[in-house]
Amino acid sequence: MDPSAPGGPNNGHALTKGKALSNAMRFGKRTLAGVAAGALALGALTIASAPAASAGKTIKPKAGTAAATVYAVRSSGTSTSAINLPAATMTWPAGYGSLANSTAGNIVDLTTAPTAGAKLYYGADDTVTLNTDDTLAGTSSGPFTTADDSIWEFRVDTAGTYVGRIYNGTDTVTFTFTTAGAPTSMSLAPATQTVLVGAQADLELTLLDASGKATQPQIVDSVSLSRSPTDDTLVTYDDTDASGGAISSLSSAELSTGSALFSLNTSPTVAGTTTVTATPAGTLPGSGVAAQSAAVVKSGTVATNSVRKFTVTTPSNAFNSNATVASSTAQVPVPTTTLSITMDDTTAASAGNKIRVRVVGPTGAVINGGAATASTPLYVDLTTDANKQAKLDLALGGTALNVNAEIVVTQVNVIDAPTTVPTGAALTVTQTQASVQSSNIVPSPETALTKIGNTTAVTVQVDDSFGVDQAGWTVR
Repeated sequence: MDPSAPGGPNNGHALTKGKALSNAMRFGKRTLAGVAAGALALGALTIASAPAASAGKTIKPKAGTAAATVYAVRSSGTSTSAINLPAATMTWPAGYGSLANSTAGNIVDLTTAPTAGAKLYYGADDTVTLNTDDTLAGTSSGPFTTADDSIWEFRVDTAGTYVGRIYNGTDTVTFTFTTAGAPTSMSLAPATQTVLVGAQADLELTLLDASGKATQPQIVDSVSLSRSPTDDTLVTYDDTDASGGAISSLSSAELSTGSALFSLNTSPTVAGTTTVTATPAGTLPGSGVAAQSAAVVKSGTVATNSVRKFTVTTPSNAFNSNATVASSTAQVPVPTTTLSITMDDTTAASAGNKIRVRVVGPTGAVINGGAATASTPLYVDLTTDANKQAKLDLALGGTALNVNAEIVVTQVNVIDAPTTVPTGAALTVTQTQASVQSSNIVPSPETALTKIGNTTAVTVQVDDSFGVDQAGWTVR
């Protein structure tokens, strides 16, 4: 959606990656060895399945019930004809798309509200009050609708606690939230972080009310962003190349969930410290919100030249094939739970060279205690020893233990792109079922000359394809 499109309390803005919502808040990278992954606060309230005490009917959880995650909500205290706040937002897990605003027949049930007359607005200007169900008419346009079926926009006109559900006989989503007050401060986190020269630093700005609760701005509010020195570039969250993603401010729509993520792409050639400053505008300064700054320290780098060779050293019976460093492969007996991979960096690089690798397994793979898939890769930083070698240790679990599961290790540069000089270095390790072929059956001695009628002892060694001795075989 064009963020400049007019209309609606969200001012025409779709929910974007710059807003602190579900998948956008889950960093698509895990980093080890001291490289910050940007563990930032969400400014969101995740709701348990059981709702709070109800002022009316009791919500009875049943099959197909999920809990909504409700982001910052601030009461407007006005009717729909005088909306002064962006829409509030709740999200729910995938698989509940039938509860979209635009779907006819969904029922909204409000079981707890601050007052009997408190209203929750949603859809095409629909409303619901305490213990008064409302059925959606299926209107696909209006001030509180989005194109994403997992996002539900709404507004309330009275401060306090709300509990309810959205259901249709098949799917049910429960929700509960307490409104926040007007912003009186804001945070910019982390206050200090260190990244490699040329890497990206992620930052989160959160608006807070007097009690420290994440809250919403008014539509006229915004926060400008600047950096000093200007060698680096401020971009929308996780935009690694700043192609059309450069930003200089955060709008009320981008801050409608109470917080917003953005990034600083650092120059690949300039070390030092960059100060990022966020300055409030609109009504924010008048309510006590002051400018905030954060320091990004840029130090060190990782190799851009490819390593010379990958070798799986654990398990010791791994079968390595190194045709080229760009297409190295290895087979390990299933289910191998521990991998050790040695990277040989005997190029022009000196000892102590920093190497970064990306590790990806199949969907459902668990590597080093966390998910490591194409959508959530594991990144590891290594340093070569005096022999110009570095070792990568991986603990495997989940689907990474399945037959034919592939674990792909790729050398990447400081912005997590494959190295290009001289060629991208990658190793594919496959969990392989052991087998026995005729070549694995070895008699000893292989030939013998003896007198007819004499007995000759022959030992037959049977190994599988990974060299493991076999027992209980009948050899003819």
